[in-house]
Amino acid sequence: MSIQYQRYKLFSRRSFMLGCGKIGLMGLLGAQMYRLQVIESAKFKTMSDANHIRLIPTPPIRGIIYDRNNNILALNKNNYRVILAKENEAHFEKTIENILNIVELDDDQRKDFLYKVNNQKKQRSIILFDNLSWKDLSSVEVNIPDLPGVYIEVGQTRYYPYNAICAHLIGYVGTVSKEEAPNSSVMFHPDYKIGKNGIEKFFDERLQGIPGYREVEVDAYGNVIQEFSSNPSVPGEDINLALNIKLQDLTYSLLDGKDAAVILMDVNTGEVLAMCSTPSYDPNKFTQGISSDYWKKISSNTHSPLINKTISQQYPPGSVFKIVTAAAIAEAGIDPNTTVHCGGSFWLGNHKFHCWKHEGHGSVNMPSAIQKSCNVYFYTMARRIGFEKIHEVAKKLGLGEKFDLGLIGEVGGILPNRAWKKKRLKQEWHPGDTLNCAIGHGFLATTPMQLAVMTARIASGKMVSPKLTAQYGGLNVKDVDLSEKTLNALRTGMDMVVNKPGGTVFRHKIDNPKHAFAAKTGTAQVVALKHDSVTGKALNDNETWETAHHGWCVGYAPVDSPKFACAVIVEHGGSGSGAAAPVLREVLLKVQEFMES
Repeated sequence: MSIQYQRYKLFSRRSFMLGCGKIGLMGLLGAQMYRLQVIESAKFKTMSDANHIRLIPTPPIRGIIYDRNNNILALNKNNYRVILAKENEAHFEKTIENILNIVELDDDQRKDFLYKVNNQKKQRSIILFDNLSWKDLSSVEVNIPDLPGVYIEVGQTRYYPYNAICAHLIGYVGTVSKEEAPNSSVMFHPDYKIGKNGIEKFFDERLQGIPGYREVEVDAYGNVIQEFSSNPSVPGEDINLALNIKLQDLTYSLLDGKDAAVILMDVNTGEVLAMCSTPSYDPNKFTQGISSDYWKKISSNTHSPLINKTISQQYPPGSVFKIVTAAAIAEAGIDPNTTVHCGGSFWLGNHKFHCWKHEGHGSVNMPSAIQKSCNVYFYTMARRIGFEKIHEVAKKLGLGEKFDLGLIGEVGGILPNRAWKKKRLKQEWHPGDTLNCAIGHGFLATTPMQLAVMTARIASGKMVSPKLTAQYGGLNVKDVDLSEKTLNALRTGMDMVVNKPGGTVFRHKIDNPKHAFAAKTGTAQVVALKHDSVTGKALNDNETWETAHHGWCVGYAPVDSPKFACAVIVEHGGSGSGAAAPVLREVLLKVQEFMES
């Protein structure tokens, strides 16, 4: 009996301990279930929802860029792309294999496709094809059931209808780089592009708009099942430029085949009506990622198609600068009617400075010296007043100034004086420097934009600055700090350049007096001129395009009531009167005819 009791007692104890253990385990399990389902339910619900609820960013529609007359210069076009959502890795390789059997690709395209896919493997979604043709798009759409995770999306791509004609001004957009992107998922959306150059970059914040989002439910393959909520994006702001695309088109056609730049401005407002730099490039090549072949082609082009020569290239102004020297002479108190005898040369010590006309111009005053571009007159007067006075007047007319247009690469040119030479070259200023700079050579360098502004200020007597956007309403522009007597002397000289026999542009005059223009030419030396020791004639050894001098011409029209100013440079054109003046004539004639029509 005692043995049975002991066995019963031992069994009961063990049963009790086992029961307690089971109860303890059930308690722990219950506590864990309570923690998961009650205490931390919100946390795990969120984690669960994240597996099938996705927040999809919706990029805003980029603003449209118009010219002053509402002609579209940059817009958005529908773009069809094929995207693979990598929700199910098991189907990834098979899907890629299937789509390659659907879309026709040659060997190079197939290689590029696989390279692109491999580069995007770590991303949640892969853009398989962008800008797909209707034929291929239809083929993919029909086979969607056999392509897990693949869907077709209608997006936007930037388009520039005028291609190269205004590429340097408008610029282009491109994909956001890692350096440019803040912590925002929308930045990496294929439709989200930012301005990389030109107006697109300068006004990027205004053109961008505000992103939105869609909260959607997706299945295991990434296909959207339903949309829960959305916050629509806000389109970007439209921009109206001062540019007149018809004038821009005309100007661009006049520069066909030339390495050149043209600026056309309204002399009263500073509005830039045309800004051409040739050769140019097609900005549409950049919007979807430029090919290596095209990039190599344009970046290695010695004619610099990527450079906006109107603001980023600086050249010696040549004889165009004589207008500035003339203004300084008058402001120094020398009567514009004071004459100088030109015998073809000017002596400074034992150094002979030549006039371009070796036999000389005879007796010339300021207007006739501008008309005939007489070097000796400006040598003589510059020696009398010194270059510091010329430097002071040049600054008033906009030389040596950056106008902060917002375009990449704008340079300020070089406007030297004693302090500049001492700081830059560690040398003293010499009288010969004054003479060289007085006729636009030496250390001087200017941009076409600066010379257009100079011309506009002389024509209007106002301190106008260039404006890239359309100006509505009156502008309060102060007068340029030059006397009316000085300005009239400059205008008379520029009028005589074109409209009086003996002027350097007389052969290009416009016969209709209401369209008459005033101008000044210049030749920017690429290599120094040599002169015959006996006759004094310039020896032109410039037998190649690369060594030919640049040709300048600046002017305004109409003469009696100026409205438009223009600056033209033709690189390696040989001379201003031969290469640049014909272009300037046509631009100033057409802008007047266009405004009358």
